[in-house]
Amino acid sequence: MTSRFSRAVVEIEEALVGHWSHFGHWSQGALVEEAGTLRYETPIGQLPYNGVIRTRITGDPGAVIARVLDAFRSRNVSRLWWDHPTATPADLGRCLKLGA
Repeated sequence: MTSRFSRAVVEIEEALVGHWSHFGHWSQGALVEEAGTLRYETPIGQLPYNGVIRTRITGDPGAVIARVLDAFRSRNVSRLWWDHPTATPADLGRCLKLGA
């Protein structure tokens, strides 16, 4: 998967994931890994305190995106979704627009 990307791109993405994962390790936060996504959740409703930091979806992206967005909506929090060069599916941005 990462063979078509430079080592620098992969390292930058991993650093971003490591950094933002800290919100999920907070006593009032959660780090949730499911269906090819990794997200952090906090009780703070404003950005940037809830978001998806890694996406490696192998199945139907529409179903996964809908499930993750529903989880954020059910908590009534603003959220962000990082679209990395190595994200799968490769057209994640388009898929997110369809799922919004």
